[in-house]
Amino acid sequence: MVWSLIASTNGATQFANEFWISTNTATADLGTLSDPYDGSTAAKFDARMSAMPANTAIHIIAGTYQTGGNAGWAAKSGQNISGSGKDITILHLTNGSPTSSYVVTCANPATNVAVSDLTLDLGGSTNVNGAIDLTGYRHSIRRVKATNAVLTRGSSYYQILIDSTGNGGPSDKNLVEECEVSVSPGQTPCCAISMLGSRSSPITGIITRNKVYLADNANSGNTSFLAYMVSNMCNSLIEGNYVLGANDGLLCYSGTNLIISHNQFRDVDYGLELTASNNVNISFCYNTIELSSDTNYSSVGVHCDPSGVATNLSVIGNTIKFNTTAGTTPYAFSGGTIAGLTFVNNSADSSMLNYVTGSTGLNIYNNTDLQGNFLTSLNQIEPPNGIVRKAISANYTATYADRYIGVTGALTVTLPNAVGYAGKEYIVAYENGSGGNLTITATSPNTINGSSSVVFSLSGYSGKSIISDGANWFSR
Repeated sequence: MVWSLIASTNGATQFANEFWISTNTATADLGTLSDPYDGSTAAKFDARMSAMPANTAIHIIAGTYQTGGNAGWAAKSGQNISGSGKDITILHLTNGSPTSSYVVTCANPATNVAVSDLTLDLGGSTNVNGAIDLTGYRHSIRRVKATNAVLTRGSSYYQILIDSTGNGGPSDKNLVEECEVSVSPGQTPCCAISMLGSRSSPITGIITRNKVYLADNANSGNTSFLAYMVSNMCNSLIEGNYVLGANDGLLCYSGTNLIISHNQFRDVDYGLELTASNNVNISFCYNTIELSSDTNYSSVGVHCDPSGVATNLSVIGNTIKFNTTAGTTPYAFSGGTIAGLTFVNNSADSSMLNYVTGSTGLNIYNNTDLQGNFLTSLNQIEPPNGIVRKAISANYTATYADRYIGVTGALTVTLPNAVGYAGKEYIVAYENGSGGNLTITATSPNTINGSSSVVFSLSGYSGKSIISDGANWFSR
C-alpha cells in the first residue's frame, strides 16, 4: 500500500487518513505512531475520536481508555477503528454514563465501519444499553470482547449489535467474527450477539467463530438471556459459534435462507428457537446442543413456536444431549406448524421426546440415540423415493446414485469402482417372468465374488444383491 505523506515534523511522519491515539501524555499530539494523539482522559479521548474524519484508519494503542461512549463520539462511515488486541486495548465506559449509552456506536446510519481487536468494558456503569451498536450496512466487528455488563433494568441489552435502523433498505455484507461476550449471573435480560433487520430493511451477514458465556443463566428462570439473536435476516450464515449458558442458543425471528451449522450450544434451554413469525428455508446442520437441567422450562433442542409458521426446515446431522442431567420434560425437537420438515441423521438422547403433530411434508429418517440405536420416539420412514427404480433394457454402467436396477432382458451391468464405498449396495432384479442370463462385471482391478465378472442364470421375477466391502464386490 502506498501512503500519501501530508506532513513531517521532528521526524514524525504523518500519513493521509491514518491516525494513532494513546494514553501517553508526553507526546507532541500529532496523531502519528511516534507522537500519537493524547487520549489519557475521557474528555481528550472522546474529543479526538469525535474529530476524526470519515474514511480513516484509527489505531488505538495498547492501554485502558476512559470514554463516555456515544455521549461523546460516534464512528463515521468508512472508519476502521482497531486496537492492539483483546484485553490489551480496553475502552472503559465512564461511571454514570447515560442509560442510552454504548461504548461504541456510529452515525445513524453509517456504512463500512470496522471495529476490531479491543475490549469494551462496561464495568461500573449500570442501566446502559451495551458494548457496541453499528447501524446501517456493510459493517464488521472482529475480535471484540464485551465484558463486565451490569444489567439492572427490565428491557433487553444488546452487547454486540449490528442493525439496519435508519437504513431505508436492505443492510448487507455485515460481519461479526471472533468476538466474545461474558455476562455474570444474576443480571437482567441480555442479547449477547445480534443482527437485527426489519421487514422494510432486512439484514444480511455472517456470524462466525464467536464465544458467549452467560454463566448458568439457563437455570435462572429468566427467559431473555439470548446468546445469539437475529431478526428479518436473509441469505446469511451462522457458523462455528460457541455458547455456554443461555436460555436460547439462537433465537431467530423471520429468517429466510439461513444456514446455521457447526455451532456448539451448551447449557441452554433452547438450542434453536424459531419464534412466532414466518421462517423460510432454514438449514440447521451439524450443531451440538447440550440442554440445561432447568426445572422452570421444558428444554428443547430445536423449537418452532406453534403460533408461527416455518416453511422448509432442514434439521440434519445434529447431536442433542444433556449438559449434565435431564431437566423437566425435555424435547429433542418440537414443532407442529411446519410445512416441509426434513429431520435426518440426527443423534439425540433416547429419553427426549419429539413432537411433529400438525406439521406436513415430513421427511424423517435415519435418526439414532447417542449409542447409535434406532430412535423410537419418532415415526421414522425411508424418504419418499428413497430407492429410485432404474429400468434398463440394454447393457448399462451403474452409477453410485443407483440402488435398484430393473432388468427386462439378458444383458450386462458394469459396476463402478468399489474402493472407498464400503456398504454400497445394488439390487438387480429381473422384472419379467421369463428370466435369463445376467452378467455383472466389476471395474478393474475390482472383482465380484473373486472374478472379473459373474454370470447369473435367473428365473423370472428374481434378483441379486451386490455389496461393496470397500475394495471389491460380493453378491448374494
